[in-house]
Amino acid sequence: MGGDPFVFKASATLARHSGYFADSARTLQTAIEGAPASSIYYHLHHSLFRKHFTTSEFLNDFASWAWATLGDEPLAELLAAVDPLDLVSIEQSREALVRIIGEYVGRMEFTPSVGFKQRFCFQSSVTFIYPIGKTAHDVQSFVAAAKEAPPESIFYHFVVAPVLEAKRDNDFTIWLRAQGCDAEAEKVRRLSPYATDLHGLGKRMAEVLE
Repeated sequence: MGGDPFVFKASATLARHSGYFADSARTLQTAIEGAPASSIYYHLHHSLFRKHFTTSEFLNDFASWAWATLGDEPLAELLAAVDPLDLVSIEQSREALVRIIGEYVGRMEFTPSVGFKQRFCFQSSVTFIYPIGKTAHDVQSFVAAAKEAPPESIFYHFVVAPVLEAKRDNDFTIWLRAQGCDAEAEKVRRLSPYATDLHGLGKRMAEVLE
């Protein structure tokens, strides 16, 4: 084993208005087509992190709005089924969302809309990345650090870095493979931040490696 040490990092995301809005399924499709990439990231990927501090039943903001505000349960379920881990880049995510909504709207004779105050307001985002002061030089020290890593660090390496850098796998899996730990890397790859509480995912990862 060898190679570079694993430097645990985290990210902070600041949101701001993008100028894009939607008041129906049709305008949601149009807005997603034109909204900045950071907006797609914020509403589809970063919503996972915010989910741990809200009562929403959905993993992304588009599905939440379609259900709670637009009152369109079938559309909400279609949007909720979009798994960001299956999509390598933000642009692939955008294309998937546009296609799903487009096919759905194409089957409708009428698309209901909501009032001004109920519109979906697209937020763009700026992401800051910083080290958290934990470094692993081997699997043993990696396990120890993973147990103590905060949710924002787990989220960064599982979700943020792969999305922003268009990686097929998460940072943990890539590093373990570089250490020659293919079996351990595969175990970590199978862990999903969308199916597990972020607060316990670091400990769960440590468990499969011990």
